[in-house]
Amino acid sequence: MRLLALIAVVGAAIAVPRSVRQARYLALPADVKDENLELIFAHSLWRHGDRAAEHAVPGLDAFPEDAWTFGGGGYGELSPEGMRMHFNLGRMIRKRYVDDFKILSSAYSAKEIYVRSTDYNRTLISAYSNVAGMYSGFGIAGQNFPEKTDDFPDWPTNYIPIPVHTVDYSTDYVGHPDAKCDRQDQLYEMIRQSPEYQSYINDPQSRTEFPDYAIYCNPVVVQLLPWPKWTRSSLSSLSEFSPAVFFCK
Repeated sequence: MRLLALIAVVGAAIAVPRSVRQARYLALPADVKDENLELIFAHSLWRHGDRAAEHAVPGLDAFPEDAWTFGGGGYGELSPEGMRMHFNLGRMIRKRYVDDFKILSSAYSAKEIYVRSTDYNRTLISAYSNVAGMYSGFGIAGQNFPEKTDDFPDWPTNYIPIPVHTVDYSTDYVGHPDAKCDRQDQLYEMIRQSPEYQSYINDPQSRTEFPDYAIYCNPVVVQLLPWPKWTRSSLSSLSEFSPAVFFCK
């Protein structure tokens, strides 16, 4: 039996109880055994690597934009550490799908792998770093990359360029949860009209303790800054309402 597997490696943790995974998503007929299954497809999803903060917060930001010099310079760019992280992740993915599962060839094949990124510098460079970890050093000169010659000595040793695809933000329904979608707008409106949401926003205490944490979350986490004291009392209760705040904690 051939098994189509969707495997997600997600940087932002999404927890599903083990019992739910086993009972609802991984349940197989009793007569189907592992030794009768053949893995034929894998889908891996990951976040970008370490990067600069995306913006400043007046009175809180420790570093102005011109202090972020790596990755081309400026807010949001991937750092050399982020490149290293993804190169190492590429090596791990290679071990799993080339060495262990053997569903990918040792050398890059355009018919076996498709790489897509959101249209940001940091995500594109993360993807390039990742596939460099997967394939660089495992190709054939003259076939996967140019041979070095006396008149062409400068090609990076064993570097294999792998295409990374992307689409415009407004039409990226795979990588951007906020891409225009009428159904998503309907669901958001259902949430806003729900008793739970209305109860929360109509509570006077909640309204006074519901600042825009999003503008603080990014620079605080990236720069390892302390949360302002006025935010700490409400972080615990707010994290129950907003997973993003829970992550920022």
